[in-house]
Amino acid sequence: MKTKNQAMDSEGSFSKLVPVILKKGIENVNLSMFTDETRNQILEAVGDEYVKRGATKEALSTFLLIGNRQKIVTIGDNYLNMGMYDQAIESYNVAGSREKLVQIGDRCIKEGNEGGAIKAYRYANEKEKLNDVGEICIKKGKLDFAIEVFSVTKNIPKLIEIGDSCVKESHQLENAARAYEAAGDKELLNKVGDTFLKEGRLNNALITYEAAGNEIMINFIKENFSERDLKKTAYV
Repeated sequence: MKTKNQAMDSEGSFSKLVPVILKKGIENVNLSMFTDETRNQILEAVGDEYVKRGATKEALSTFLLIGNRQKIVTIGDNYLNMGMYDQAIESYNVAGSREKLVQIGDRCIKEGNEGGAIKAYRYANEKEKLNDVGEICIKKGKLDFAIEVFSVTKNIPKLIEIGDSCVKESHQLENAARAYEAAGDKELLNKVGDTFLKEGRLNNALITYEAAGNEIMINFIKENFSERDLKKTAYV
């Protein structure tokens, strides 16, 4: 009598099962009659067929199921070659390939793709490189990205610096509030809230006071102004 492995010892045997499994769906197929080794070989063949058919999401799930991270890295490489950076980064992250994440992050920097670099470095937990990206974003005026980066790296001085610059130089009060909130500086947040209030931007003021936990000013606005007032661009 043949053993489980002997019954499925050739690539041809695996290939006969692949179409059936694809049609039924991996989640609906019981492969418990096979050894773990044979089961993994069958599922690897299924994953390879998914790749051939362009069903990358299903291929990723299949390879992850059997722990074949090298196959997932290969999918990421294919995405990268096609210029699909977001998908490549996600694939490298699923594969747990820190090396690949750093490499694609570096490439994104060279190509001016700060958003991709941030995503890759965050997955790789590269705080030093993230801080470098943050500096680049400040120079390019991409303050949303810079605030995101320094929030992740908990670089409080940089967050305060961005907030101060937004208030004094460009009057970007929304970004100032975001930076101060990320820095956990309630005093500076309240000052931005006061500026919003003076300008009649009641909803912005309310949101900022809520972030600062200023219950007195929160209640003042809610008790003295209607929802209609809050929806106005400026209350004058």
